[in-house]
Amino acid sequence: MRWTERGPRTFEICTDVLAVRVEDIGARIASIFHRQSGIELLAGADWEGVAEADDNTDAGEEYWLRRFAGGWHVMIPHAGEPLLVDGVAHPFHGEAPRRRWSVEFGETRIRAIVDLETVPLQLVRTIEVHASSVSVQQEVRNLGNASVRFGWVEHPVLSGRLLDGQELRFGMAADRSTFVVPSPGSGFTDVAGSNGRCLVELPLLGEVLRLGWDAEVLPNAYVWQERRHSSGSPWYGRVDGVGIEPASHPSGHAPVGLGPHILEHGGSLAAMTRLELAPMNGAP
Repeated sequence: MRWTERGPRTFEICTDVLAVRVEDIGARIASIFHRQSGIELLAGADWEGVAEADDNTDAGEEYWLRRFAGGWHVMIPHAGEPLLVDGVAHPFHGEAPRRRWSVEFGETRIRAIVDLETVPLQLVRTIEVHASSVSVQQEVRNLGNASVRFGWVEHPVLSGRLLDGQELRFGMAADRSTFVVPSPGSGFTDVAGSNGRCLVELPLLGEVLRLGWDAEVLPNAYVWQERRHSSGSPWYGRVDGVGIEPASHPSGHAPVGLGPHILEHGGSLAAMTRLELAPMNGAP
C-alpha cells in the first residue's frame, strides 16, 4: 500500500498469475498485471504524476480528460456529459469515479465503500482476484427516504497494444463482433445483443480474455477505442486503450433523468463483472 498526501492510496492484491492494483480515488482498478509475461492488461497513461481527490472545481469533460489515467472505473449515478437533474449538478461521468472511497483489503480481496452526495446512494465495491480472474461485485444501496433513479456503466479500458488486430466477439455464441481499430485510430460502437459476454484473443499472452457481466442489470455494452488518435491537448497521442463497457442503457443521455434503474427507499441492486484469462485453444 502506498500514497501521497493528496494523491490516491494504492492497494495491491495478487495470485501467482495476476497482480491487481486498486486506488481509493474512484475505487479504480489501476492495473491488472500478468506476472508470468510481464504484460499489463489495462490501458494506462504514460505520463508521471498521480490524480488528486476531486475538489469539485471543474465538473466538465476537459478536466476529466486531463486527469484520465486509464484502468477500470465505475460510473454511477450516470455516465457522459454533465447533467442538471432536479436542481442537482452532476459532473461528467458521474460522482463515483471522482470521490475517495473507504477501503478494507486483504491478500486477495478489497472492499471499498462510498456515500454519494449528489444522490443518497451508498456504493459497496468488492474486488477479488482468483488465480487468472478478477471479479468485481458492485452493490448500490438507497439510503434516502424516497426512490432514486440512476444509471450505471462499468468502464474497463484494456491495453490497445494487447488487443492490436483482434476481434471483439459478443453474445452467448460469440456471434456478434467488432474489430479493434489500428493505431492511430478511434471508434465508438454501441453493441446490441451482447448478452453479458465478450471474448477476445490475446496472442501476446497465448490466452483468451473473457469479460462477463450481469446482463439483466447491465443489458448494453459500449466499445470505446482511443488508439493514440487524439493528437491535441490533453493527451497528445499518448493514450492507447480499448474500453469494453457494460452499461445500463444505450449510449447517449438516459431517456429519463440519470438512468433507467430505480431503487426504492431501503432497496439495493448488485451485479458482478468478471474478467478472466483462459487458454486460447479452450475458447468456443
